[in-house]
Amino acid sequence: MIDITGMTDEEVKSKLDPSSDVERAKELKVAVVTIQNPGVGKSPFFVLAAQPQSINMVSDFNKDVTSVVSSLCKREGTASLVSVAADGVGCDAKFIQGQLVSFLRGNNNHVALVDTNHNTKNFRYQGIGGSCVVILGNHVLDPALLPLAGVAQELWRVKDWASDLVVLRLSSAATVAKVATLINEEAGSVCTLCVTLYFMRLKLYAVNTKKAYYRDRISFLWASMIWLTSFEWKSPLGTNQSNMTINRRNLMTETIALVFAMARCIQAKVSYNRM
Repeated sequence: MIDITGMTDEEVKSKLDPSSDVERAKELKVAVVTIQNPGVGKSPFFVLAAQPQSINMVSDFNKDVTSVVSSLCKREGTASLVSVAADGVGCDAKFIQGQLVSFLRGNNNHVALVDTNHNTKNFRYQGIGGSCVVILGNHVLDPALLPLAGVAQELWRVKDWASDLVVLRLSSAATVAKVATLINEEAGSVCTLCVTLYFMRLKLYAVNTKKAYYRDRISFLWASMIWLTSFEWKSPLGTNQSNMTINRRNLMTETIALVFAMARCIQAKVSYNRM
């Protein structure tokens, strides 16, 4: 961190200039607080804190931010911390698991999970990335069926891996309908891909919809988790297999946490503090 106390605007600008000798952080970790009922005309979220750091640096940032927000809610008594979420990188795994275990043991009132959209994007990559063979029973999750069905190239040869819209288009009814027309391909693999895309979309719908009853949302989430975590994976070189294990863990953590979050009587819709 650079102390700019007492510096003039010009001195600060000189520090920020690309040609300065200041060592830049590789990334910026940001905590965003989302409010479920902010009131009319008020923003439902705001940036609370940020930390310059090296890529995927292990730190107490998540723990510290959660502690501050939780303490504030308890002190004021007019708000409750419902959940905390991270983007699924390995450096956050211990924090998420620890927070969820504390909730299950009755020590915390908030759950912890990995961001749903991030999980689905990760699963999309594991399924169609091609770095290992993904298997369900006797059938393969075959990404080659997507171009055969005429699915747009930008959906299966992804350039913007951070885009939520790309995943929504890939798992749309239009994509499933195209794949289902491949009557000359191996029926089991066609069905496996269609059902997998369906459950990806169902999971996203369960979390992001504002219309479904919470019991239905929980059922959708649980059914999706069972299907999406039932795959096995093989690779002669051993590549990508650890990533599949991590993604399975994140999917299960997310589902367990959201089941409790959705069932809370104070919860009108699911939102979270993303860190």
